[in-house]
Amino acid sequence: MRQEIRLIDLYECVLYADRKPENIQVRNSKPVTLVVVDFSIGEGRKEKDRIQDSINNTNFKENSIDVDIGVAWMLFENKILKYKVKYDIDSKKWYFEEIRKITPFSKYILEKNDYDENIRVKNDTSYFI
Repeated sequence: MRQEIRLIDLYECVLYADRKPENIQVRNSKPVTLVVVDFSIGEGRKEKDRIQDSINNTNFKENSIDVDIGVAWMLFENKILKYKVKYDIDSKKWYFEEIRKITPFSKYILEKNDYDENIRVKNDTSYFI
């Protein structure tokens, strides 16, 4: 039997490629990255300065979690996610801004107070994190 692939079947799939051609994958979801940041390590007089300093002192590779966009939306609606991080090419630094909406393939800050390595997101009532 010949299988037909219809355009509608591919609608939600996202073609993803790394730097190497052999790492091409088809994904059924739209992931976002949550970066666990400890705001208590930041220094500065203003809250904004403490948050920025905390981001500057965070190892993104070691403190990142990839989750589905639906999980990020739920955390945003429950006021757990508040900030998004972006990379500035000119200054070669990460900076943060308040979240207006959740978009796929973006990075969001998850405060360390809301995260535990053993149970993941603390105030999460879902079963898929």
